[in-house]
Amino acid sequence: MRKNLNSRSFLANMQKCFEEITKMLRRGFFLKSKMPATDTNHRTIQHIEPQEERQLQVRSVGRFTQDGKLLGMESVDDIAALDPLDVGARLDELSQLEDGWLDGEGKAPSPDGIQWLAESFDRYFPDELRLPYLCATEDGGICAEWPLNPFNLSLEINLENHSAYWHAMDFTNDTFTEKEDIDLNLPASWNWLCEQLKQNGGVS
Repeated sequence: MRKNLNSRSFLANMQKCFEEITKMLRRGFFLKSKMPATDTNHRTIQHIEPQEERQLQVRSVGRFTQDGKLLGMESVDDIAALDPLDVGARLDELSQLEDGWLDGEGKAPSPDGIQWLAESFDRYFPDELRLPYLCATEDGGICAEWPLNPFNLSLEINLENHSAYWHAMDFTNDTFTEKEDIDLNLPASWNWLCEQLKQNGGVS
């Protein structure tokens, strides 16, 4: 059974993945796929050290058993190293948390909420802006933070009702601004967020 794969978390074992993909490159594996064996593709792999805890985005065709178990990759269409702050990859990591993750405390983020937030970032957050550091909050939400000296910007996101609290600290004069009850279901709210980032040094 063949299926198209689009994996953002291909590196369950970075060392093994590095070795296998390097072997495929060396024996011209990608000449049999839609992805040309160009210098760019070689550099994508060669610039990631095996010991690095990095993630790749891999689009490929895999061979599966009838019950859905992956047997191996048949062809690879594209490989790209993900940004260490990649929102989708980080949210995928946070989705693995279970209740009690914080020293016996801490509510796990809901899978539906994680999916909604990942889709919202894909839809509304432009590439020109700096990616945030993402972490889980004790109450089951997600906090996005942008440390942009002299500013520290943060957005605390409620995954249940899709609302958010904005906090912006200016360390040059020890002042801050805040905004509550931001409805992230509205495109206008994302536009407002993006403008705040642009005004405070959040452009890449």
